[in-house]
Amino acid sequence: MEGQSRSLLRRAWILLFWNASVAFLISSEFINLLVMSYKIWPGESFHALEMGGLITARLWVDGVAALFWGWLADRFNRRKLHIFNSAATGSLVLVNAFLPVGGGFSSYYTWLCVRMLIGAFMSGGGPLGNSLSSDLARSEEKSQYFGYSSITWQVVQVGSMVLSAFMFSTGELWRAFFVISAGMFFSMTLFLGTCFKEPVRAGTHASFTKIIGDTKGVTYDFKLTWATIKDTMLRPTNILAFSEGIFTSVLFGIIDLIWLPYIQSPPRNISPTATSIFMLVYAVPGAILGAYVFGKMSDKYGARRLRNRVLIIASSLLGSMVLILVAFFIPLPVLTEAEGADIANLFSYPVFIVFGSLMLVMRATFSIFAVNQPPILQEINLPEAQGRVASLGQLVEIFSYGSGPLLAGAVLVAFGQDYQAAIQVVALIALPGITMWFLAIKWVEKDQARVKRIVEARARALKDKSGNQAISRDQ
Repeated sequence: MEGQSRSLLRRAWILLFWNASVAFLISSEFINLLVMSYKIWPGESFHALEMGGLITARLWVDGVAALFWGWLADRFNRRKLHIFNSAATGSLVLVNAFLPVGGGFSSYYTWLCVRMLIGAFMSGGGPLGNSLSSDLARSEEKSQYFGYSSITWQVVQVGSMVLSAFMFSTGELWRAFFVISAGMFFSMTLFLGTCFKEPVRAGTHASFTKIIGDTKGVTYDFKLTWATIKDTMLRPTNILAFSEGIFTSVLFGIIDLIWLPYIQSPPRNISPTATSIFMLVYAVPGAILGAYVFGKMSDKYGARRLRNRVLIIASSLLGSMVLILVAFFIPLPVLTEAEGADIANLFSYPVFIVFGSLMLVMRATFSIFAVNQPPILQEINLPEAQGRVASLGQLVEIFSYGSGPLLAGAVLVAFGQDYQAAIQVVALIALPGITMWFLAIKWVEKDQARVKRIVEARARALKDKSGNQAISRDQ
């Protein structure tokens, strides 16, 4: 197989660079909402609704636009599409660096429009990346690829949070942050144009390559039809996986938005900068452990039977739910704002070591889901459906994840800001998703076998066609 002797990282590094570029930009949003609100509305209190809307609007546009990008990814040259969306995203982020602040709502609406446009173009990275990764990583490498992707995201996320917290709180230095971010997207455009070659569709699909052999010169130009959609995409495992995504994404959205105010609000008062460093010490190693170690383990057991991946996901979600509950019942000390900003002081409390260790294990457990769910969806869907499958998943994830903050706020209000009571209700949201994954064990290998049969038939047809053309040339 052409190019498959190269290491996975050498084949897929450019997709990881895209992940890093996106993580660098959006990881600055949540941690700097308060600061940016004060810059847009100087002298006023925090505009929570408007600043939340700034993120929600981008996410919703991102989710809807992903459907269009998914359709494009399954029909046209993905490298050229990625060059375009990288350049467009970089240009809009550069515009963001020079947006006005201090004008109240007039400034805010300008920010809102630009952020929505960023979401429209940046959303293409999900479907394009999923479609390309399906043709760059072999079946026995898929969890490792998504593990590398998760590690990249986690490391850059925390680094961006620390850097942006400093730059956004230092005068006009926040503008330089967006210039740096735009530079990363422009670099992506350059790398795609000079260092990346469009891979053959289905070029790493085992059912295809074992029949076709050398994929050099082979064109897999099959398109989705209503018949193949019914035969593959509208099957039990896909339906369960997308339905489960609603509950899992809502859960993750709530957790991300509920634990930050929990540790940063009185009486705990841990500062945003201290929170970022705390994540750097505990969350990032946990994510790396889970993504790398469990990624290799998942590929090993997933190669034996695809149902093993499903069982791993269901077990990891169940474990995550338990760990979340435990974390919120660890008695954290009462701190003043000065004590909460003192990193050395925080690490002098043994309970923070326990809390951090639990966070490490929790992040590792979360990573198990991240490195197993995409490979399952890639295995049970056709090569020409990878973009649309990713875009549907992105739409479900974004709308569900975006609903998390609203649900978290509603639950907290209902329980009078009692975080321990609220988290018990929130954890129950994971139960339907866990149940659906256990149900998927029954059908996943049947759905996988159906896709294999279709791809094998196509490979034989292409091989026969290639052989006939060769005979014709010889004559």
